[in-house]
Amino acid sequence: MKKIVICGYHGFANSGDEALLKAMIDILRRKHPDISITVLSMHPESTEKLYNVKSVYRYNLLKIRSLFRSSDLFIFGGGSLLQDITSRRSLSYYLTILNMALRSKIKVMLYGNGIGPLEHKKSRIKTAKCLNKVDLITLRDDLSDKLLAEIGVNKPPIHITADPAFTLRFDDLSENDALLEEAGIKPGSKYAVVAVREWKNSTPDFADILASYCDDLFEKHGIIPLFLPMQYKEDEVLAGEIISKMKHSGHMLRRPPEIAEVFSLIGFSTLCVGMRLHTLIYATTLGVPVIALSYDPKVTAFMQSIHQPLCLDVEKLELESLLNVSQKLISELSQRREELVDSLGELRKKAEENADYAVSLLKS
Repeated sequence: MKKIVICGYHGFANSGDEALLKAMIDILRRKHPDISITVLSMHPESTEKLYNVKSVYRYNLLKIRSLFRSSDLFIFGGGSLLQDITSRRSLSYYLTILNMALRSKIKVMLYGNGIGPLEHKKSRIKTAKCLNKVDLITLRDDLSDKLLAEIGVNKPPIHITADPAFTLRFDDLSENDALLEEAGIKPGSKYAVVAVREWKNSTPDFADILASYCDDLFEKHGIIPLFLPMQYKEDEVLAGEIISKMKHSGHMLRRPPEIAEVFSLIGFSTLCVGMRLHTLIYATTLGVPVIALSYDPKVTAFMQSIHQPLCLDVEKLELESLLNVSQKLISELSQRREELVDSLGELRKKAEENADYAVSLLKS
């Protein structure tokens, strides 16, 4: 039995990263049933129960080193782990884990990663030095490929695929009336999922703009805004601030959502307004039209990759622009849904290539 180790931002109750982990585990098991998977996690017991895998505390370096020595493949990702815009300490941790794996002679693959931003010279040098030693890199967008070329990563094979989350399956997706009622919305109502996050460089009146937009959405179109905190403790505060500024009643799921609940709420919504990348990915995977509020180049790159132009910069956000974009989307909902459905087949196929490359490494 082949042994795989997966490292990412797991065990932090971030709905996007947890769903991403589920997507990776599910497709790897479909492609290669005879594997054992161990996940580095902030909360190993929870991760083991959720995904039926083994798990190790992500900061137990001695145990991780021993794990690498007895494993066949280290999968790093997905997500945007190698970046220094949120924290250089985070980058240092992930490079440490990668270098430990490389010294253990285990095969190392970056799996559907987004790269950057890398703003500091030392970050670029350390990242390039490390990545030039790995066995294989798959990336989810052209922007990441361009950045790797800029910093001098040219030795391992690099393939542009798609975000691993596009392999998620929704065959048993069903509308959850109890979940809507829990958020204070009458079942059968039209609603829009709004997923925001704190960002240090957002325009100072960001909360006021979103509050006015949500009021307009309800007044002109009868669409109820439903705030969905994807990383609950972090996102709940900003969502609550926006709700407090609205003229009409605000609605929010007031507890951390499970993965199936996220899919249900997004899947049956009229549209989605999102900052977090995986909120946008889940919406498009479910055929739900989106407006992206971009705080990071990865969000803009994603919207470009699916040929959806409705993307606004949170650092320069204006109410009039948001209202105009929203009006355009609402007037073209059917067209947008058709475009998303048409593009999903290719995106899923590209996303599956991540697992194909991983299995090839295992067999080589």
